[in-house]
Amino acid sequence: MENQEQAQVEPQELETQTVVSPKDVLVDTIIERWGYHAHRRALASLLMTSTSAERTKVTQIGKQIAGRLSAYLAEGTDVRGDVVTLQGELVQAKSVLKTKAQPIYDKMAPFVKAVSYLDRIVIPGQIEAVTGKKLAPMCCVMPPASRACTLVFRILSKSRVLPVST
Repeated sequence: MENQEQAQVEPQELETQTVVSPKDVLVDTIIERWGYHAHRRALASLLMTSTSAERTKVTQIGKQIAGRLSAYLAEGTDVRGDVVTLQGELVQAKSVLKTKAQPIYDKMAPFVKAVSYLDRIVIPGQIEAVTGKKLAPMCCVMPPASRACTLVFRILSKSRVLPVST
């Protein structure tokens, strides 16, 4: 009888919930984004080192074609046969390069997509949740460096504009 009374008297365990602030979520998301970016950069470095011989061959063939065309322009010699042969070699060398690089590109693609998604959608939404202000797209903040854009007079924005990434 006493055990039954003790069971009724003991307080029930309350479920505890952790409250996470939007600022903490934003910081964690940015850290996650940089992790994806670092992994993509590591794969890009692996790509450059593992395909260096193939990329060098493509560059050399391109320089040979440019040299033949320069000789044609300077001396007027007939180089069509050489250029056509070198173009065939260039197509083959590019095919070998693409075949060797494709597995690394396949590993890199999810990280590129994740960084892009976080930069375009998730992080701006979280910044808006933290600050209460919408962000302008980067194309509105930093126009391209072409003459048509740089000669245009700019006016100050009445709202605060924060770039998503630089």
